[in-house]
Amino acid sequence: LRQLERFVLRVGYRLLRMSWRLRHPVSLGVRLLLVENEKILLVKHTYRPGWFLPGGRPDRGESLASTARREAKEEAGVETEDVEAVGNRLPSSVLADDHVAIFRANSFD
Repeated sequence: LRQLERFVLRVGYRLLRMSWRLRHPVSLGVRLLLVENEKILLVKHTYRPGWFLPGGRPDRGESLASTARREAKEEAGVETEDVEAVGNRLPSSVLADDHVAIFRANSFD
């Protein structure tokens, strides 16, 4: 019975992921380099181990630069107006469809 339960959960999880991928074939996000005195500000999330650049997904109709500023405020508690696009990270494999725009801010409060 335990093996059947695990099998059903595994299949259900795969079906949910497949359904999500069909409805969202490409994901778009931003990451922000907050640089001050040659140091980069990182954030630590409660839901994931490690340190990360602040970032996230844009809201509907939101520009990527606005997303970077919003995520800096939400995740790092800092405000910045001066953000510049410095590049992007493309998918690491054929199966991954996540595109991340990288921004940089040299001053923030």
